[in-house]
Amino acid sequence: MQIPLSYADAVIGASGTNISYIRRASGASITIQETRGVPGEMTVEMSGTSSQIQAAQQLVQVFVHILYSAFYLYWQMFKLYVALLDMWAVVDSNLSY
Repeated sequence: MQIPLSYADAVIGASGTNISYIRRASGASITIQETRGVPGEMTVEMSGTSSQIQAAQQLVQVFVHILYSAFYLYWQMFKLYVALLDMWAVVDSNLSY
């Protein structure tokens, strides 16, 4: 399974907590390493029964989705903040002190 390098931290977690959880919950053996010849990607290798591998793949996708959702939420908040600053600049320019 290939994942973008930028998502590796979300899959691994602080001190390996997320990847440890994925291993325990799925029962699969999992290794993560840089993909040779493909900059910016990591290879997640999984072994076990087909149901263990399927569960591990789903959990990896969950952690990637959580990270993506958090970035999306922060981006939306940033755009709102910028819009509010723009509105304040218009209001401030119309005030006489």
